[in-house]
Amino acid sequence: MASSTRERNMVCYDPLQDPHGMDTTAHIPATDAIAAAPTPSVRERIAWTALRLLQTGVSALPLRFALGIGRRLGDLAYWAVYPRTRVALRQIAMAMGRWLTPSEQQAVIHRMYREFGQGVIEFLRLPRLVAEGRLDDLVAVEGEEFLRDAYTQRKGVLILTAHYGNFELLATFFAAKGYQVNLVTRRLRNGVLDRFWADQRRRLKIRAIFKEQSLKEVIGRLRRNEAMGYVLDQNMGGEQGVFVEFFGQPACTMTAVAVLAKRFGSPVVPVFIARDRRDPTRHRIVFEPPLVFETRGSDGAAAGQDDLVARTQQYTAVIERRIRERPDHWIWIHRRWNTRPPSDLATSTRDNAGEGGAS
Repeated sequence: MASSTRERNMVCYDPLQDPHGMDTTAHIPATDAIAAAPTPSVRERIAWTALRLLQTGVSALPLRFALGIGRRLGDLAYWAVYPRTRVALRQIAMAMGRWLTPSEQQAVIHRMYREFGQGVIEFLRLPRLVAEGRLDDLVAVEGEEFLRDAYTQRKGVLILTAHYGNFELLATFFAAKGYQVNLVTRRLRNGVLDRFWADQRRRLKIRAIFKEQSLKEVIGRLRRNEAMGYVLDQNMGGEQGVFVEFFGQPACTMTAVAVLAKRFGSPVVPVFIARDRRDPTRHRIVFEPPLVFETRGSDGAAAGQDDLVARTQQYTAVIERRIRERPDHWIWIHRRWNTRPPSDLATSTRDNAGEGGAS
């Protein structure tokens, strides 16, 4: 087992050693993203207007009725994007097939789409709710003292979370409560949706740093005792992460949180948001105690890489635990295990060569 784990951890990426990661060229702050965008086409203007009209209409509806529309949209999406549904069904079978029957797996994915549909509706309604001071009507908070205590260390804070539940509502909570939290995010492929999303976040005063921006900016904000929020549940390219166990399968995972925690001593505070099981209009935000990691006693580059892998495994295990609690809250359509370990690729190549020789 130990040799298998070492093979999976052959790639170890340290962004602070990457000259591209330390790019100090000008970056585009999230609040300026709209102004920096190219002039939209007529089609894009129409799409933008349609989104605004949808937002206005949804915001005017009673919340429970609007959430019902979101659930129906989720039902439609289950079939409308069925290639993605097949990905989700395949992945949940691989990850949770030992605990869930095929019908239970299908039910989880169906509920995932409904949860996503409700999240979209809530995202559209958030500016009005925040403006009216009604955010507290939507969320209950547990363990917020763990975040406050982390700030008192004056080393910056690393927020660990995932694409789990209504994470846009979680981001809005940070902004509305005045926390200096910067979300590390990426741009959407669709230009109209990306600008709408960025504009919505600007209206909600959500602080964001795009992945293509300078890592020096991230370090500077930590040194100013701000927090950086990372979603650590996305597949990374083989040269951008390390392989750790996620539901018993090797998953290539970003090392940025481990690197920053190791270099700067920033506390890592997990936080997740889940919809109330009895009242779908409400959510519960749960902060966990900062994660404690005991550095290994040996020195040298190899020991340093082992530390990064072990830390990343620790963070990933926290996310897996939460997903097991509410599997319908996670985005199973994301190809989390798409990048394969070098050892698996080598085995596949040998198998293919053997099949070719046999024929």
